[in-house]
Amino acid sequence: MKHLDRWQANAGKGRKPSKDEVLVIGKSSTPTASTWRLPPSKSHLIRWALVAAQSEEVTTLLGTKGAGDDALSMARCLTQLGVQIEVDENSWTVQGVGQFGFTRPHTLLNCGNSGTTLRLLTGLCARFSFPVMLDGDNTLRRRGNDALWPALQECGVELSFGKGAEILPLIIRGPWHPTTLQISTSDSSQPLSAIRLGAIGAKQPFSIKLGDYSVSRRHLELSDQIARKSGSNDSLNLNDDDNITLSPWKPNIASQITIPADASHAAFALLFTKLHNVSLTIPNMPEDEDCLGHEILSVEAGSLGLSWDSSADKIKISSAPDAEKYVEIDLRDANDLITPLSSLLAISGGGKIVGASHAANKESNRITKTVELLAAFGISCSHDADGIEVSGGQFPSQPAKVVNCHNDHRLQMSAVILASAVGGVIRGSNLHEVSFPNFLDTISKSGISYEKRVQSIE
Repeated sequence: MKHLDRWQANAGKGRKPSKDEVLVIGKSSTPTASTWRLPPSKSHLIRWALVAAQSEEVTTLLGTKGAGDDALSMARCLTQLGVQIEVDENSWTVQGVGQFGFTRPHTLLNCGNSGTTLRLLTGLCARFSFPVMLDGDNTLRRRGNDALWPALQECGVELSFGKGAEILPLIIRGPWHPTTLQISTSDSSQPLSAIRLGAIGAKQPFSIKLGDYSVSRRHLELSDQIARKSGSNDSLNLNDDDNITLSPWKPNIASQITIPADASHAAFALLFTKLHNVSLTIPNMPEDEDCLGHEILSVEAGSLGLSWDSSADKIKISSAPDAEKYVEIDLRDANDLITPLSSLLAISGGGKIVGASHAANKESNRITKTVELLAAFGISCSHDADGIEVSGGQFPSQPAKVVNCHNDHRLQMSAVILASAVGGVIRGSNLHEVSFPNFLDTISKSGISYEKRVQSIE
């Protein structure tokens, strides 16, 4: 099956950048209403796979059909550590090895494009007495050191890494001996998620001091929720000045876990609806508790000139231009939305995105690169360190040259949708496979034509 083929083809290696591979998007004057099925949430899938690997039972993760390369990177790395994972069309079956049953890998663990996989595996490997090398693709190599590494070094973990433009690969050797450590969550919540789930194999309770402003709190709450559902008696308190105590636990989880859809990708459906004035149906929009901050899309849909109808267990989105207004949107907990939302603000009533400073630390600097992307389509906006401001009433124009997406899947998908209204050539034909492998098939069902092509790019 295609899903399995992608995993096997990428086994032992990261994503290769599509330097000269482009998507030629045809201008569509007659898009049609269709159904957009969201991919599974990689945030849920990556975390549950990691915890299931540390149980002593067999766990089936359901709802994994259409999982992206980021999630598959975690599956691949866990198998290299001795975990048996059977990847099927719509499920993963994980045979756990227990808290201490991991084996030394024969080669490096390649996390591909996935920062979540890198950080959570770093938290796991800090417990091992044998060395492990972690690496990733060229975008992951450039993302830099973060709060997790010095915290682990304080616990006696040996780390070796590069400097300058590329800091990976990382060589890590434990075991860790945490007693008291401090973690900053002002740039990302993932370092604390890594410690939260890494505590499964700690030798004794330890404490954590949170000293600053936290971002992506819903993702951290997800890590905490999964820990508690698997047997932990602790609970994170996200008050900035509170101490947290974590204790080890033996994972005991249900034999079947259903992975919800990734609500962040609904932003692309909203952008398509608004741009083409068509209706779309999302049959698998998750409940708010699984939206990880992306429920802001339903809250703000009306201000963006969209109708959000959640009747009959489906979401139907349609255009409602009379409701447009200037809006300020805080993305403290949902910075993945910055590019499609900025595009939406431009073609509706305009507005300002704030609380998104941590978007600068993604595959690209999503603040500056979103401004660059919109400019390629003739859309003007301004930015500061915290976000982007966009005037409304704008419409994209056909780019004069190939649009550079900087190996960032969310930039690429936003660019493809903008180009669907005016035509365009987009660099990076496979970038969407990081999180939404069926993206191109989905837009084609709405009447959008595309062609993959290899060509020289200046």
